[in-house]
Amino acid sequence: MVGEHRRADVAEVAGDARDAARSARDSRTFRVSVGVGLVSFGIVHLLVAWAALQLAWGGGGGGESADQQGALQQLSNTPLGPVLLGVMALGLFALVPWMVGLTVWGYTWERTRGRRNAKRTGALARGVLYAFLGYTAAKIAAGNGQGSGNPEQKSLSARILALPFGTALLVVVAAVIAGIGVYLVRRGLAQQFCDDLQGRPSRPVVLLGQVGYVARGLSVVIVAVLFAWSAVAHDPKKAGGLDQAFRTVKEQPFGGVLLTVMALGFVAFGLYCAAWARRPRRA
Repeated sequence: MVGEHRRADVAEVAGDARDAARSARDSRTFRVSVGVGLVSFGIVHLLVAWAALQLAWGGGGGGESADQQGALQQLSNTPLGPVLLGVMALGLFALVPWMVGLTVWGYTWERTRGRRNAKRTGALARGVLYAFLGYTAAKIAAGNGQGSGNPEQKSLSARILALPFGTALLVVVAAVIAGIGVYLVRRGLAQQFCDDLQGRPSRPVVLLGQVGYVARGLSVVIVAVLFAWSAVAHDPKKAGGLDQAFRTVKEQPFGGVLLTVMALGFVAFGLYCAAWARRPRRA
């Protein structure tokens, strides 16, 4: 009897929490916040695309890095940059509870538990990404940002290599990153991102999403290759993030053209985020 009462109490608390989450989700404030957050996420990718184009045709010497942090740093140097970064930070932080709700209660339309759990795991990962970008934007807006994320990423690979079995661990990190990249490419090609939109999206929106996800996925795969190369060569300097991936593409034959194509893919994703912000699927 006592156990049954406890289970009933837990179920009641869970039900109350679910109802409260649904009420918050359906509020106008929440919808506006999510819209601002998704637009902010798109702006980040547009800024990265601009930085990549500068790298492709401007020589790539000096300046900010062609990654999320470097792009946000460039925005902070404009007259309204700190204000815009503050708004973007708030919007990106607003996406985190949305992702938490999806992780706990979302994707109920999926018929199988496996697919539902996979989507919930993806929502959790996106929540972590939004929180990181929001923190980065807020830090730069407050004047505490650094110009480049590369030194931190390189020191990370160096720390991993210094550990026992560090080479093997770095290979595992590279494999995980590669898996994320492949997932993004597959998500784009299979149009799985359409599940994030309320209603049936138009063909142009689908095309923007496909191009954008594939471009993001390929860039992540390149990052994974750099980490694997660092492990094989036992040289942490060979590893890097998005900026190093872009620079690696630039160094290839016709690198400027290839990097321009990748930048246009990031532009496509930024525009897709604007369309996503108009009708996000919140359950």
